[in-house]
Amino acid sequence: MFILLSIIIHFNICMMIKYILMFLFVSSRVYAQTYSISGSIKDFKTNEALSYANIRVSNSTLGTSSNYEGEYEIRLSSGKYNLIASYIGYKTDTLTINLNSNLSGINFQLLQTDVELPEVVVRPGENPALEIIRKAIERKKERDAKIFSYEFEAYTKGILRAPEDADAEENKVSISIGETEDEKLNIAGIIENESKGFFRKPDNYKEIITARKQTANFPSSINILTGGRIMQNFYNDE
Repeated sequence: MFILLSIIIHFNICMMIKYILMFLFVSSRVYAQTYSISGSIKDFKTNEALSYANIRVSNSTLGTSSNYEGEYEIRLSSGKYNLIASYIGYKTDTLTINLNSNLSGINFQLLQTDVELPEVVVRPGENPALEIIRKAIERKKERDAKIFSYEFEAYTKGILRAPEDADAEENKVSISIGETEDEKLNIAGIIENESKGFFRKPDNYKEIITARKQTANFPSSINILTGGRIMQNFYNDE
């Protein structure tokens, strides 16, 4: 009787472990599965495509941009999302999506906004800003000699265009680039970041990325190009 009871208990424990492992395996597959949302972004009145319009997911860092034809695609896990479409000179529009399968035809039609600009008076003669620039150039060495240290904040946005979409891995991006006209290139990805930099003569430089955002097909680990690395001191000719 004792032996039979031990066998039954052992069998039940094995079955329980098996079911737990099966549950975890199925759950992980469901959690990892993503679906695509695709559509277009156009002008409400003219129905013209809005090239390179922005699409972002509300309350997240996920987003993408439309291509030259105004078409976009983004992949997300199942769930409920608010997709926000925006374009310069147009009103922002939002669509609520319940995602549990691939969705196509999720289209946006944006309305133009009227922007009133202040009156501009044009007078004959040289632009007075040119004289200011000339004086700044003449005294740049003098001013550079007085600068021993400084700090700055920078915002950087980069758009990568290519004939094919980028295939991103954890620490690198593989992309095929050929000889193609600019208007036929797709936006392979977009990176944005904010940084704070510090400099002390002669060559002590440090820059910290304080915030960054990139399209979903790019890992955050490659979002390291900052404006401070490109241009640090306006008085320096190098």
